[in-house]
Amino acid sequence: MSAIMDIFYPRLTGTQRETNRIAVYLKEKK
Repeated sequence: MSAIMDIFYPRLTGTQRETNRIAVYLKEKK
């Protein structure tokens, strides 16, 4: 699912910061 989020979220926000934020969130969640 992380791959899907990496594709969709950057398009919605238009920034890589959000993608990094999500990546960190997923890592901490796991």
